[in-house]
Amino acid sequence: MIRRTFGKFMVQFVNVIGALLPDDPVSCRLRPRLIGILGASIASGVRIRGGGRFEGGRISVGERCFINRGCYFDATGSIRLGRDVTVGHGVALVTASHAVGGPHARAGEVTARDVTVGDGVWIGANAIILPGVTIGAGSIIAAGAVVTRDVPGNVLVAGNPAVFKKELAL
Repeated sequence: MIRRTFGKFMVQFVNVIGALLPDDPVSCRLRPRLIGILGASIASGVRIRGGGRFEGGRISVGERCFINRGCYFDATGSIRLGRDVTVGHGVALVTASHAVGGPHARAGEVTARDVTVGDGVWIGANAIILPGVTIGAGSIIAAGAVVTRDVPGNVLVAGNPAVFKKELAL
């Protein structure tokens, strides 16, 4: 119980300190180190803007990624970002869901499925990536898209739920 409480405290502590830092180039490079305290694996050259929330250490971020303001990383399952990924304002990467429960409580037991984002992906502002999704390298997720299933490489998807819009030049 003490270890679990300490873990929750550390998540809160890291997120509050990260939010209090100014949104300047120095702080953008300091936030990844803070998130590393939670056990996350953050490669070199990663920049993270303020106001985000990172829930736990099951996060791996590749080299030269950029995570903009106000993002939410639910690491109940693992989250893996490849190299050179750009994550827009307010993006949510969600790994937790619920099994369907009985009529008295439809949100049953918590389940977790990993989220994987390939190299060079651009995720537009306020997109939501749901549990179990893999996004192929070089794809674009349009702003506001809700991604409910895997996305192949080098395509643009948009909408709710996100659907294929076009192939992208290689």
